[in-house]
Amino acid sequence: MDIYFEPLNIAENSDLIVKFRADSFSTSFGNADLFYGEDGKGAERYLELLKIRNQLLGSCVHVFLNGNIIGQIELRYMTDDIDAGYVNLFYLSPS
Repeated sequence: MDIYFEPLNIAENSDLIVKFRADSFSTSFGNADLFYGEDGKGAERYLELLKIRNQLLGSCVHVFLNGNIIGQIELRYMTDDIDAGYVNLFYLSPS
């Protein structure tokens, strides 16, 4: 079994990135409405935010198993204390 992590490739995997995050909302809140927002542009906003967060090496990664993406992890600093942070998303594909 070969498990490894690579930075998100937003350009190549945006559909999968959005799918994973929307599914996490569905699991947490019963549906993905909050993710997509009233205007339906939540996925676009999310991808733009990830482009900024992804600049910090290792903060946004896909989890690979035998060459296939099976999950996504997002880490971020606290806004008022860069010595502290938290895991914003830890997602593993149900399959």
